[in-house]
Amino acid sequence: MSDVSVSLQFEAFDRYQAAMRQVSEGRARRAFSMAMNERSKVGFNDVKRSLIAQTSLPRPIVQKGMRLRRSTPATLTVEMVGVGKGISLKHFGGRQFKAGVRAKVWGQFRMFNGLFMGPRPGNVAAKLGGHAFYRVGAKSWVKNRMTGGKWKHTAIRKGYGPGIAKELVKDQARMTFTSHVNRLGPAFDRILKAIGEGKIPSGRE
Repeated sequence: MSDVSVSLQFEAFDRYQAAMRQVSEGRARRAFSMAMNERSKVGFNDVKRSLIAQTSLPRPIVQKGMRLRRSTPATLTVEMVGVGKGISLKHFGGRQFKAGVRAKVWGQFRMFNGLFMGPRPGNVAAKLGGHAFYRVGAKSWVKNRMTGGKWKHTAIRKGYGPGIAKELVKDQARMTFTSHVNRLGPAFDRILKAIGEGKIPSGRE
C-alpha cells in the first residue's frame, strides 16, 4: 500500500470568501495559511496520540512513520502523511506460543495462528531479527540427520500488523483530525484581525 495523506484545504471557505471582499487577496491567503499551520501543528501531535491508542504501536514507530507538510499562501494546503507499509508484529510486542504469535494490536491481545519467531516458543531465532513469519509456497523435503527428514514449507514471509497509512483515515485518528478542521474558521478570523491591527508584523508568518 502506498503512503496516505489527509489534507486541510479550504475547509473554512465561507470565511475566506467573506474576507476577500474586505481585504486584499494576499492578506487573506496569508491569514488562512497561518491558521492552517497553527491548527495542523497542534492537530499533528493529537493525531499521533490517537494513532498510538488506536493501533497499540509504540510512540517512536508512529513518530517515524508520519510527516507534516505545511501550508504556504500559494498552496493553502496542509498534509499529514502516513507511511503505506504495514508494521511488523515485532513492534506490537509479539511473542511466540504453540499456536502462533500473540501480539497486542488495536488495543487487544490477538493470536496470529501459524506464525513463528523461532524454532519453538521462547526461542527467538537471531537471524529472524525478532520478527514474526509464516511459511508459504510448496513443501520441499528437508533432510535431518536424526529423523531422516520431513516435508515442510521452505519459503517464509513476514507477518504484519496495521499500517499507519490505513489507520490514519479511520476511527479515532480521523475523528481527531476532523476536530481540528472544525476549529480552522475561528483561528482564521483571529489571525486576520491580528494582521489588520498590526500585531503580526508584515511579511512574517
